[in-house]
Amino acid sequence: MPFAGHGMRQPVRPFTRAHSPARCFRHLPPSIHCSRLSAATPRDTSHAVDRRFGGGSIGTAPRTVREIHAEVTAQRCFMSISERKDYILRLKSGCLSLGRRTLVMGILNVTPDSFSEAGKFFSFDSAVEQASALISAGADILDIGGESTRPFSDPVPLESELERVLPVIEAVRAVGNVPISIDTTKAEVAKRAIEAGADIINDVSAMRFDENMVKVASDSGAPVILMHMQGNPKNMQQEPRYASLLSEIVAFLEDRIQFAVQNGVDRSQIIVDPGIGFGKTVEHNLSLIRNLPAFGCLDRPVLLGASRKRFIGSILGRSPDDREVGTAAVNAVAIASGVHILRVHDVGFHLQVARMGDAIRSAG
Repeated sequence: MPFAGHGMRQPVRPFTRAHSPARCFRHLPPSIHCSRLSAATPRDTSHAVDRRFGGGSIGTAPRTVREIHAEVTAQRCFMSISERKDYILRLKSGCLSLGRRTLVMGILNVTPDSFSEAGKFFSFDSAVEQASALISAGADILDIGGESTRPFSDPVPLESELERVLPVIEAVRAVGNVPISIDTTKAEVAKRAIEAGADIINDVSAMRFDENMVKVASDSGAPVILMHMQGNPKNMQQEPRYASLLSEIVAFLEDRIQFAVQNGVDRSQIIVDPGIGFGKTVEHNLSLIRNLPAFGCLDRPVLLGASRKRFIGSILGRSPDDREVGTAAVNAVAIASGVHILRVHDVGFHLQVARMGDAIRSAG
């Protein structure tokens, strides 16, 4: 957990070398360092650290500076920001750097039945206008999809999906170089989208629904996002269950990475997505968000797509178009946990979250 609760005592855990008390001590404010006590504290620090202070919680015994320092040091270690490794993705137009800052991916659903926008950008003109707005707001990547994967949705015929996304991709590519990802589970859609100017394949099925998808990814050399989903959009929310949530999802993603690599996809071109809201209960989603640093063991960039999801509405009692604050809370935790890309609807809003989170990450 990246942040300890305010006022909560955490159980004692073994320190790793990266989070040893000595390393944490170096980053404590000067007022807390036993060797740099304030002028009001006696210069003889060997005496000062054993001096007892009251003023703690009601009913607690006075503590020495040494004891306070030990507790603050421990809390500092529990609150540490998770490591975020740097990666480079190779695109047709150049390289995309991941890790030095949090990237924001703007969502463009060219569908009549999106759970959030309900067809608002279904027409060509409205889709292109929204694409321009997302880019102007600062989107690092534009994610274009023509098939809704909301819970209980049905698949879209191939030709319908192509008709929705290809003209928009071509229009966006004609006026700018922003990286475009194609959100699809169909190999033919991915292939045609890349030919039209898309750079990245975003497959929520992790290349399970179409056996030809891995060949498209391998032949094109495009980066591919592999997401975890239990079941399919039609049945994924029918009582999802796990014997061991985190280990099962990490194992699934590693298995899909291996499948891709064995079929010609360069491992360095793979991004992983834990699949918030895809075959998970509210508690499953919260547990995954709390344990996001665990996905670092896959040694691949991590994308998180929690924007306006139903679990946020379940907790806050808000409609899809009123879930930005809840999404921001999730994204702040994700940034502290080392996530590389945030997939969002409101790019301008979450670009502020990303910049603030990155500023905290880089603070001493």
